[in-house]
Amino acid sequence: MGLIKNLYRGYRWGPDFKQAQLLSFVIGEQVLQLNLPTTIYSGIEQPHQPIYAINDPDWFSKHAKQDRQHFYVHLVSKIWHYGNTIPLPIPGIDNSVGKINFTGAIKQLSTNGAFDTYDLTHLGQLEAYIRESHFWAKPEKGKGWRGSNTKLKQKCIEEYPPRGFAEPFDSLEAYIEWMINVHGYPSINPEVKDVGGKRFAFYVEGQGKSQTDRVYCLPIHKEYYLWLRFRHDLETASEKVRKAALVAEERILSEMSIGELLPEQRDVLEG
Repeated sequence: MGLIKNLYRGYRWGPDFKQAQLLSFVIGEQVLQLNLPTTIYSGIEQPHQPIYAINDPDWFSKHAKQDRQHFYVHLVSKIWHYGNTIPLPIPGIDNSVGKINFTGAIKQLSTNGAFDTYDLTHLGQLEAYIRESHFWAKPEKGKGWRGSNTKLKQKCIEEYPPRGFAEPFDSLEAYIEWMINVHGYPSINPEVKDVGGKRFAFYVEGQGKSQTDRVYCLPIHKEYYLWLRFRHDLETASEKVRKAALVAEERILSEMSIGELLPEQRDVLEG
């Protein structure tokens, strides 16, 4: 039956919700629960740090890490692979046709007071502002991608009009826009999205590139919000796999819950 099912749906592996595990995280006075499935490459594991003391004013600065423009405290990561053949669970050998990389984290509201974390439109604008501020900043040596768009713009100015194109660009501005869209980090367009009875600030990064990030932000505190990123690395995957990945993403969000922490739950989690 398994072989017939795989042939019908057009792919193997993927998130296996029959082997999912409910993970719990205490965040201040709330408990977040994520029902995360497994694959042959992604076994069941417990969170490394199930309690997050967001009411401590120094907590975020002590535990935050940076990933490009994002500063966050990590909660959990999972990778789900899709394939067309028998999987090979051998280190260094990946015969999948694509994967979803999920990261759950906590981000802090900007301290400048310009944004309201409970206003989803403001929350989306905050993510857009963080992105623009990072990639259009003045480049600094050793700062990775910081200022990437600024460097590309300067390159366009220096080499305009460019050679090697079948049709010339109408203007320098058009050339800069093309360069940022193809080789840089174009602006995002956040929106408010409903999934499983929950409302998120949502946006997509990297459309047209090999990886696409689908990001969901959910307010949990006046200063903090959940940041949930599904990175779809499915450039060579079939349309069936792409659709299945979106269905799995929506199911994970629909089954996610966050609510008030009960005393008995704290006792269990604290051991």
